[in-house]
Amino acid sequence: MQIESVQSAGIAADKQQTFEVTLSVIDVTNKDFWESEKDAIYEQLWKLDKVQGDSQAAQQWLNDYLKTKMQDEKFPRKKITVTLTVEKFDEYNSGWIVSRDTDLATALSGANAKPTGSFIMEQYREYKANRAQQERSNPSPSQSPQLKG
Repeated sequence: MQIESVQSAGIAADKQQTFEVTLSVIDVTNKDFWESEKDAIYEQLWKLDKVQGDSQAAQQWLNDYLKTKMQDEKFPRKKITVTLTVEKFDEYNSGWIVSRDTDLATALSGANAKPTGSFIMEQYREYKANRAQQERSNPSPSQSPQLKG
């Protein structure tokens, strides 16, 4: 998150100030960046989930993949404008602390948008069901029952 500009500031109450701030943030709702790597992602998830039988390892691998992608400077960003309220708390002898950031939380979560990791796992579950069905319908020679006799 980077501050682009501060449009306005105001004193809301004693020891409280409000700022309207424009920020450049990672677009956590972006669902397109992974499409070019979809086959490799599904294959890795399949390997961990189905072959090794570890769905937790698959989820962790996806989380690590997303974290790496989002740390890349080329990852899509968006500008948001939010209102932040900062406050000084005498009982803690504090400096300015953000006391209200509802706009920021809403903007960063994408409001009603599904998180990218959940979206990819949902797509992978469809892929997994289709692949499992296909493998049941067309078993490879190593999966075919062996005839005796």
